[in-house]
Amino acid sequence: MNCRRCFIVFMLVVAVPFVASGQEAPVSAATQECLDCHSMFHPGIVADWRASRHAATSPGEALKAGELARKVSSEKIPQALQGVAVGCAECHGLRTDAHADAFDHNGSDIHVVVSPDDCRTCHAVEADQYSRNIMAHAYGNLADNTLYNQ
Repeated sequence: MNCRRCFIVFMLVVAVPFVASGQEAPVSAATQECLDCHSMFHPGIVADWRASRHAATSPGEALKAGELARKVSSEKIPQALQGVAVGCAECHGLRTDAHADAFDHNGSDIHVVVSPDDCRTCHAVEADQYSRNIMAHAYGNLADNTLYNQ
């Protein structure tokens, strides 16, 4: 079987049924507030999230999957995150004190850029792998390069 055929089989058997199910995990009240407003102003972003794994399952449910099927590598997830979908508030409201771009947005402290250290909450192994990747150091490599700065 060639690569194209393998990809098509994969999409039909694994990915399409997952996305087509339209199932969503329960959302937190904070994320629901985000969705209520942003579905009017940024419907594409909301639609992308609704089609994602983050919308379809909670970290608590993800922890129950078998080792090879797990998409969560952290063994301990904060209790407040376990029973709800990983939505807007769960990522953009996490660790706001560690983000220079944090600001008050309609009464909630949020940050725009979700960092690998935010993702580390649920994906510790992947965050460690990323930290050793050359792309994790791209900004520092450019900022410290005198030739680039000229």
